[in-house]
Amino acid sequence: GGLTGVLAAAALIFAVEEPAAPEPAKPAPVGGWLDVSRPLAMFSFDSQEFAPAPVSYAMRRHTTGGGREDILTSGDFAGDGPFLRLVIHQVGEEGAADQSLFVEAARRASAAGLALDNLSNPAALPTRFGVAEWADARLSVPADGAARENCAVFRFGETRPALRVSGLACGPAGKPYNRSQMSCLVGRLDLAAAGGDSDLQKFFARSELARDAACPPGRSRTPGHAAPAKARPAPRHAAR
Repeated sequence: GGLTGVLAAAALIFAVEEPAAPEPAKPAPVGGWLDVSRPLAMFSFDSQEFAPAPVSYAMRRHTTGGGREDILTSGDFAGDGPFLRLVIHQVGEEGAADQSLFVEAARRASAAGLALDNLSNPAALPTRFGVAEWADARLSVPADGAARENCAVFRFGETRPALRVSGLACGPAGKPYNRSQMSCLVGRLDLAAAGGDSDLQKFFARSELARDAACPPGRSRTPGHAAPAKARPAPRHAAR
């Protein structure tokens, strides 16, 4: 009886003094991209060959990382006229994925309602912003398979400011852009409003010194003409 009582008392003491199990750590909030209505246009795209087609402007913010993506679209993928879609990613804490040109271009095409069917070997492309990476591409509309063979994809980045620019482009009249034309096309990107970002302002100011005089003039030499507009849905038909 006495031994049993001692053991019972000891068990009770250990039960009382046993530390509570720690609460499981709460997972970090998963961030995502949130569309912003009627954004301030920080960038513009000015090219005679796209006139009078307006530039559709959309913007989204990363909910936890703070990054910003401005999306400029000009022209119409349907038909055989020029088409351009630019994504300017001001990288925040969300970072920028280290992906091959094919993977990144496929992701950007999908976001535009298109599919990247084929890509040539990437090559270096000199631009006013530095050396970009580009490749010829075949883009299509997954819903009906309509495709354009005369397209290209490109991208370039900068560490200060933390910037990642990528694009899809299809040439006019069923013809692809050559290397020189693509370089001039990329150079049509301009800064409309720095939003207080001195690094961004200096980056574009430096790039002016490298602007190719051989490129045809734009509709205006003054940046800031990309008016905000609702992003247009992906076209359902394209020239075969």
